[in-house]
Amino acid sequence: MSDDEGGSWGTEIVLRDDGGNHDIGYPRSVQRSDGSVVTVYYYNDSPNGERYIAATIWKP
Repeated sequence: MSDDEGGSWGTEIVLRDDGGNHDIGYPRSVQRSDGSVVTVYYYNDSPNGERYIAATIWKP
């Protein structure tokens, strides 16, 4: 998170730590009107598992 429009950054926020392997990522986030954030990303559950688009809704 940045309080100065990207000039500096706070501590890393981990949304998930259960990915099947390194082939994950490409996150995009948007803040909702209630203040929560929805983040979508490319993901997999197991090393040889099917890849899919997942989402996490979280409060900063």
